[in-house]
Order: sequence, then C-alpha cells, then structure tokens
Amino acid sequence: MAASGMNQVMLDTSGNAIARRLREGMNDAKVTNAQLAEATGATIQAVGDWLRTGKIARDRLPSISQKIRRSIDWLLIGESPIDDVIDALPAADAQQVFDFIIYKIEKAPTPYLSQEQAKSYTEMIERLKRDMEKRKTSS
Repeated sequence: MAASGMNQVMLDTSGNAIARRLREGMNDAKVTNAQLAEATGATIQAVGDWLRTGKIARDRLPSISQKIRRSIDWLLIGESPIDDVIDALPAADAQQVFDFIIYKIEKAPTPYLSQEQAKSYTEMIERLKRDMEKRKTSS
C-alpha cells in the first residue's frame, strides 16, 4: 500500500534502534509480522523491512504503537519524556502524579500491562518517591 504526500516522509535511526525496539515490542506483545501487517494496513514485506531497517512511515506509527502496546515515544527514542516532566514538577504536583500512576497501575487490565511497562512504572514510582523525599529533606 503506497503512502502519498506527507505520509511519504520516513523516520530513520542510526544503529537500527527503532528496528530493535519494534522487534522487542512485538515479542513482548506476542505479535507476528502478519498480525502487525493486518493491524497497520501494510504488507508483510513492509513489516519485514521495518524490522530490518527501522524505517517506518509516520502514518503507521499510531497503529503499530497500539498493536504492540508501547508508546510512539518508546518506539522512536527508547524512553518516555516522563522523566523530563518529573524533573520539572513542583514538589506539590509530584505527589499528585505519584498518586495518579499508582491509580493507573491498580486499574490497568493485566493483559495490557507488559513486563516492560510494569518495570517502567515501577522505576518511575521509585524515582518519584526518591525525589519527593529529597525535596522534603531540603525544605
């Protein structure tokens, strides 16, 4: 399926990091090339190319992200900008973010929380706890 216009712009990465993360996300979500192709409207050959080169058309990213249950940020850069957000939070807001993350984890349906996501949430919670304690002791 050929893309046109703005969708023709391709994302690239050095070292095939996107390809590695895509493969990891597919493995964790137990998604086959055929299933990803069907979910994205691409061909199986296109999925193979993504896995080999890391070059993915922008218009495919939302459906890939949904199918492998990972954020587009994670797929493209390997991390979430949440770390920058946490660093910029005033101390009063950090507790609200912490409470929200705990709430989301408790309410998340088990099949939709991969091991990698659980690890990421756990690391975020631990970082928030340390940050809040640090702010309390320096006040």
